[in-house]
Amino acid sequence: MKNTILYSVQHLKPIFSWLSVGLFASAFGGSIAPPVKAQNYSDIQGHWAEQCIQGLTQQGVVSGYPDQTFKPNNVITRAEYAAMIDQAFPNATLERNAINFKDVSASYWGQDAIQIPIAKDFSLDIPVKSLNPMI
Repeated sequence: MKNTILYSVQHLKPIFSWLSVGLFASAFGGSIAPPVKAQNYSDIQGHWAEQCIQGLTQQGVVSGYPDQTFKPNNVITRAEYAAMIDQAFPNATLERNAINFKDVSASYWGQDAIQIPIAKDFSLDIPVKSLNPMI
């Protein structure tokens, strides 16, 4: 059975982004990566998604920035979303070959994170040869 998570960048708002991430993380809690130490992000106190962000951080699905911020109101890029899927489903089996996107260089931080969910047969609803990872 194909693993499918649809992702439409044009319609993603920060609130929907974190809601969708929180829902898939809680739905697949048994498949989430082993716990890691929680972060004390300086910019999530009182944010509506604070508990979700802390939970996903503890499970190793998300991480913040080096300056101890999380930037919870930022829109999640395709590359970041792919990285979260990769972290949330570490035991999913490789089902097909990864796709080499012409707009993702081998030195790009998220190159592996983009390839693995595709090889695990998660549909990211993306064009075949261009990812536009910064959207």
